[in-house]
This record gives sequence, C-alpha cells and structure tokens, in this order.
Amino acid sequence: MPKKGFKHSEETKKKMSLAKKGKIAHNHNYKIDKWVENNKNKHFCLCGCGKAIKLNRRKHYWDGIPKYLHGHNVKHKLPKHLQNKSEMTKKKISDSLKKAYKEGKVTSYYKGQSLPKELKCKLSLSHGGTGVPYENTEYPKEFHYIKEQIRKRDNYTCQNCGKTQVENGKKLDVHHIDYNKKNCRKDNLISLCRTCHVITNSNRKYWEKYFQGGQYVK
Repeated sequence: MPKKGFKHSEETKKKMSLAKKGKIAHNHNYKIDKWVENNKNKHFCLCGCGKAIKLNRRKHYWDGIPKYLHGHNVKHKLPKHLQNKSEMTKKKISDSLKKAYKEGKVTSYYKGQSLPKELKCKLSLSHGGTGVPYENTEYPKEFHYIKEQIRKRDNYTCQNCGKTQVENGKKLDVHHIDYNKKNCRKDNLISLCRTCHVITNSNRKYWEKYFQGGQYVK
C-alpha cells in the first residue's frame, strides 16, 4: 500500500490503465450502476399520475424502490365513502362536493353540510352562553355573517398566494387588514389561506401597508 501523499509517475499510470483495459471491476459501484440502468423508467407512481419514480442510486438500491412519489400516497388517497364505487359515481360525487365547497355550502371537502342553527345554539349553551351563536368570541356578531360575502367577493381565492378554497382543503380565513377585530368594514377584510394568515401575525406593520396598498391577488 502506497504511503500517504505518494503519487504514481505518468509512466506507471499508463501501465495501470493498459492493464485494466477490457476488464470489469466487480465492485459495489458497478453493481449499483447496472441496477439503476436495468430499473430506470420502469417504475411508475401507483397513484395514477403516470410519472416515473426517479431512482436514488444508493438509497433505493439498499432500501427498495418506493411505490409512490413523495406526497402522492396521501394526496390521491380516497376517503372511505368513495372507495368500492365505480369511476363514474366517484366523479359525480367529487364534482358535486367541489361545487358545494366552492360555494361555501359545506364546511369540509369530504364532510357534510355546515352546522344547523339548533346545533350552534346547543354549542353556545354548552360553553356557558345564552344560546346565541358566536356570542363568546372577540369578534362582533356581524363578522360571522359577513365572512362568506368576503370569500365570494375574493372569488374563494387566497389574496396573498393565490390558492383556491378547494386547494386549501377548508374554508379560507377572513383577515382584518388593520388588525382591529371590531372594524368589520368590507374594505378592511380580505380572504387568506391558513398558512398566509399565520404569516401575517408577525411583522404586522409590513402586512398592513402591503394589503392597504392593494398588492394582492385580484
């Protein structure tokens, strides 16, 4: 074994190169390269997106090739009430739910109608209220009834990132631009997805000026 820092002469390097010509070094790198070559573009995501799984040489060689692309197993997983149904039935249910959700008639993409007034009253009583919905919140009563108008005005789209209500997976939040929860004028309210709404809780002066300046999705 050569000493540390030892370098072969050019003549020795040529001799070593000629000696190895036509021979295959049976080592792990060769085996992995051969395995990648044999499996490249042969494994596709099982979610049905049609995309091939890009192989990670060492990770997939030792751990096995995944069945789904990252995130696709969750994204395309159907809820229980859509399983074991024909494709036509699934499409009809999906289209009707998307339409109802976009119009704000359902509170969740795969769940039923919004809470009826009777249940809202019961919930109020169970939390120490008098039976009037939303009475124990920091927001004025009219805010809870104007929120849907703001979402509709903003075309059910987050006014910061452009994500739709359907893509958000839940109703969009309605944000007070000046951070005054009592100020429920329509020009002081704006629709935001949950992620963007959380971001606006920091650096408030910047976001107040940003939205007041009209720099948002139209």
